[in-house]
Amino acid sequence: MKKGLCFFSIVFISLFPVYLQAAANVTVTPQRVVLEGNLRSQKLTLLNTGDKVGEFRVNVEPVYINEAGRYEKIINPNQEQLKTTRLFRVSPRKVLLKPGESQIVRVNSRKPSDLAKGEYMAALTIKPTDIEDKNQDASTKRAPTQSTVSVEMQVSVTLPLILRQGELDANISISEVAFAKDTNGQPALSVQLKRDGGRSINAYMEAHVEKNRNRQRIGKTWFVMYPPQAEATGLIPINLPQQFDANGSNLIISVTERQAGIHDGKVLGRAIFALE
Repeated sequence: MKKGLCFFSIVFISLFPVYLQAAANVTVTPQRVVLEGNLRSQKLTLLNTGDKVGEFRVNVEPVYINEAGRYEKIINPNQEQLKTTRLFRVSPRKVLLKPGESQIVRVNSRKPSDLAKGEYMAALTIKPTDIEDKNQDASTKRAPTQSTVSVEMQVSVTLPLILRQGELDANISISEVAFAKDTNGQPALSVQLKRDGGRSINAYMEAHVEKNRNRQRIGKTWFVMYPPQAEATGLIPINLPQQFDANGSNLIISVTERQAGIHDGKVLGRAIFALE
């Protein structure tokens, strides 16, 4: 069904955060773990991209996602939140990496036989420890002076751990699209999205223009939505063809699952808008 093109305000979709706090820095791939169906474990690769030896602690922590899709740190977790963290096991819990060195960390699920149907989420945190202070003999430490004080920035990473029990579905409806500008002032499309279903979404969003059966992609981005977030507005940077004639053209917006295990490549939503 075709829809008219209209304007509305822009709200950025919240992504699961990577916190930048770099002497010993660490990067992690992939940046999202989804365990579902027969998939009970997944490997992560930690890489020290800094110029010094780094020691990193790997922990599973409770996580809360608010209705705006933003991650909130839990200071005093309740029993249910602690119970969710125990659904995941990581090994090893501490990693020592030289500059340029990598290490595999495995995430395993621990599902009890009576686990209820649904999606369960926790956070994997990878935080550096101060190994230089730990290895340095206290008697050799010098009191800092104005000429010797230095600050070294380090990176800690937080990424989502997701465990799904049972068959869970999700869909995206696309209600409105408007021409806009991205953060660099370049042309973009803002797209209003609504999530429906019992699980989170990690997806590509693409924009095509079509005229006389000739279709051309003009933009692509990706986004995530975690329950309980039901609505969001995404921004697609676009590059319109030269001498583009909107008269008689259609704008097609599609949303497709990415890096989503058994759902990878599934079309979650599609809408066609008539350009005038």
